[in-house]
Amino acid sequence: MKGIVIFISLLTLTSISFGQKLYVWCPKEQVTKPRQGFLQNDTIDLVIFDGRIIPEKSKVECTSENTILEVQKMLKQTYPSAFINLMAISDYYKDPRPN
Repeated sequence: MKGIVIFISLLTLTSISFGQKLYVWCPKEQVTKPRQGFLQNDTIDLVIFDGRIIPEKSKVECTSENTILEVQKMLKQTYPSAFINLMAISDYYKDPRPN
């Protein structure tokens, strides 16, 4: 009897650990208050990259590109008077340009 209880317990724990789905965070539409005049006519070179490590058996509702574009869109809405230059991910490792 003790063996059956242990077997059922192990079976239950195994099914719970393998049956769970991992949901991956995705940015939703953000409502931000525009900061008019802040960073007026300034150019901002911006590199955004998705640093998530997504396991194969996870439920992903958005791609890395979608995440990057949503963050960029939110920043442009927040700082409409600034020029935001989205740069390639490879530019992150380069030395910054003067000014």
